Amino acid sequence: MLICPKCKNEYRPGIKYCADCGCELIEVETDADDQRELLFTGAYPVCRELMKFLAYCKIDSAQLSDPDEEGNCRITCESRDKAEGAKQVKVFLQQQIIQDTRQQVEELSHLPQEELEKLKEETAARTSDYVRSADKAEENRSAATAFLFVGILGVVLTVLSFVGLLPFSFGGQGNLFTHGILLAVFLAMIVIGINSARSVSGYEAAAQAENDLEQEVRDYAKEHFTREDLERIAADAGEEGYFQRMSYMRRQVNEHFAPKDLPPSMVESVLDEVYDGLFS
Repeated sequence: MLICPKCKNEYRPGIKYCADCGCELIEVETDADDQRELLFTGAYPVCRELMKFLAYCKIDSAQLSDPDEEGNCRITCESRDKAEGAKQVKVFLQQQIIQDTRQQVEELSHLPQEELEKLKEETAARTSDYVRSADKAEENRSAATAFLFVGILGVVLTVLSFVGLLPFSFGGQGNLFTHGILLAVFLAMIVIGINSARSVSGYEAAAQAENDLEQEVRDYAKEHFTREDLERIAADAGEEGYFQRMSYMRRQVNEHFAPKDLPPSMVESVLDEVYDGLFS
């Protein structure tokens, strides 16, 4: 295996010099028993900056692989540096998020108050758009009950009206056209009720998984976000501070749960709840 003695970057056979510092590469024998641990995978520019940070933190065993076809690299380290390396990677990523967030807020600071209020209303609208599967299950259960009740009752009354067993009649006893239309309408309501009832079980199954995921996000947010930490991100108690803190929280959550592809409306809802709990 070829590595740079200065940058610790890892290279494929056939390359003689480091692309970053120009040092001549050296060949290092790989011990099959010395298993390396993955620290980070990402784009080459990010990995290069992260390698500098790890070197500053004395993670000497960190090595950077060549970019793959998509331009992504892998940073690995020896097992003895895994715990400390993972900790420093987290610190580096947090600092990157803070820098990006501050840049966004700097841009927001030049917006008039009316635009800031509009952005906050849009954020609140995204939160209000979030409908839990449990709520959908309850809505469909109520709809199924109502449609089935009205549909079955309507069919019974329509038949009784047609044969003249009611003291009143829908369009006159024996009126096939009127009674036929009413019967079709009530039968359609029964079909809608049955379909609504069938969808309840699907929503209930999804609700359990959704509730577990939502609780996982909530627990993560409560564990990693404190009022003191967020006030260090932005001391301003106004609209700019709100957007800066929420942007930071959103980025942290989305990066942590990236493989699960969280619905944006769920993230907004949970973070809004946590934020209100910290600053209310």
